[in-house]
Amino acid sequence: MHKKIMLILFLGLLIFGITGCTDNVDNSALNESWQKEKESASLTFKINKGEYGEYGKDVTYDGKNYIEYFIPLGKYKVMVLPETTANNGGLSVVSDSICKNSSGYDENCDVNDYFNKSINTSFEIEVPEGHHIMVVDNCSFEFIKMD
Repeated sequence: MHKKIMLILFLGLLIFGITGCTDNVDNSALNESWQKEKESASLTFKINKGEYGEYGKDVTYDGKNYIEYFIPLGKYKVMVLPETTANNGGLSVVSDSICKNSSGYDENCDVNDYFNKSINTSFEIEVPEGHHIMVVDNCSFEFIKMD
């Protein structure tokens, strides 16, 4: 009896692990909606961390260069692409100005974080005057400008 219960429990966990805990969720409705929005948008583009692309520029913090993204100002819908391999995917909308923190290190004077985003999820951001995008390592995003 004890062996049967353990076998049933093991099989249940195995089945749940195969079907309930994977990232291979059917996102066809989300993807269809996203495609429709892209077709009607005035501007769409992708950003892959570490690639300059159209909007990437070098920014220096404490003598080290980093690629950050100076996209057109405005509101965007952002989709986390499957190429993302970061555990805590995300981006920050940061000020162009750099300040010294209490430890004497460079940091952006204003930061709005959008972290812990799952693959194939979307969220909205706004990039105001004097701000740009900083992307977390190993993240890829697609942007749709909202008019």
